[in-house]
Amino acid sequence: MFKNLNKKLVTIALSTCVLFTGSILAYAAASDYLFSGGYEASVVKDLKFVVSGGDYNEQQNIMIAGANAWNGISSAVNLSNNSTGARMSIWKTSTTTDQLFGECIQYNSWGSKVSTSSTWYMTDINFYNNQFEIYKAYIPAGEYDARRKASVTHEVGHALSLKHADEDNIDGVMDTGMLQRPLTVQDQDKWYLRCKWGW
Repeated sequence: MFKNLNKKLVTIALSTCVLFTGSILAYAAASDYLFSGGYEASVVKDLKFVVSGGDYNEQQNIMIAGANAWNGISSAVNLSNNSTGARMSIWKTSTTTDQLFGECIQYNSWGSKVSTSSTWYMTDINFYNNQFEIYKAYIPAGEYDARRKASVTHEVGHALSLKHADEDNIDGVMDTGMLQRPLTVQDQDKWYLRCKWGW
């Protein structure tokens, strides 16, 4: 009886070690696609943002919807359009930098730009609509607004500490290339978000 019990305990212990080691290795691989810095976890749990520029339709269907695409993936991440205590701004603006469709800029509490390895107090998500206008002819028919929304989702992903994730044979909204990336958050993106913030 004790011999069988010992075998079962050893089997359980080995299985637990394999699962734990596998989780550590999977996180180590995921960490290649995560910024070491970012918001504090308490901020991401209730990350409020404001939108500026664009008409009502653009604000609702591109800017707000693009940010909200990250909701419901991790219980530790919740974004909401709320000016009270907002720590992220999403701007429809323009740039002279060719083929730059969006950008995430992070700041400390004094308003100075900081690196992706620092703790962030606030971020600006710049959605460069003029670049979409310039390259509109290259965007497949019927995908124009979806591509603009995906660009906002991509930049908000950076604000949530996700790097570009260009893996072979796996596509995600965090891939580079505005015309190549999927239009919505993919399993790969969800995995990296959960590795950073938890399930």
